[in-house]
Formats: sequence, structure tokens, C-alpha cells
Amino acid sequence: MYYIWINHLNFYIMDARELANEITNYLNTFGDKSEEFNNAMSNQHRTLQQNFTRLCLAWIEHCASDDYHYDGRNEASHNTSKAILEGFEKVQAEKGYNGEMLKFMSKLSGHLPTI
Repeated sequence: MYYIWINHLNFYIMDARELANEITNYLNTFGDKSEEFNNAMSNQHRTLQQNFTRLCLAWIEHCASDDYHYDGRNEASHNTSKAILEGFEKVQAEKGYNGEMLKFMSKLSGHLPTI
């Protein structure tokens, strides 16, 4: 955590580890909070919604990778993420992409433009 000063205003900047802890604290309760969260996120600025979607897609890519460490508790996340990526790659191949271009076009998080 750190603070920056701009024109005598104090801004709190959260780092990635703090954010991950906040998210896991939010999730570490009984019940599905998806609808509640989705409603709250839907009220955020449209560009921030796009950035959040890119972050979620990058997480799916990470979970699907061979570098992702999993066991019985998160194996379903790994397998589901792999299936999502395989399905997306199949759609891209059907569009005519192949070789390096297929690899490039199959990156989920790369399909959202930065606004």
C-alpha cells in the first residue's frame, strides 16, 4: 500500500497483493455473491468494466496454463479454464486462423481493446 500526493490530495494506491486479499476476503463467506458483485460492477464506468473483463480473461488464461499449480480444491478451475480456451481456439480456427496467428488470436484477454 502506498499513497501519492497530487495537488495536496492524498490518493491511496492498492497493490495487486492487497487487491487479491480483498477479493478473497469477499469470497471467503458462505453463499454465491456473483449477482451482488455483478450488479455493483455494472454501475462502474464502462471503460473500467472493460478493464475488469480483461483482468478476468487473463485470470482464465493463467488458470489454464501448465504453470498454474492446482490440486483437488482448484482442479475444476484449471479444467474449466482449459476448456474455455480450447473452445475459443476452435472458434478462431474456424474463422481461418492457423499457426502463429491462431496462437495470437486465441489469447482471450487480447481481444478487448484498451479505451
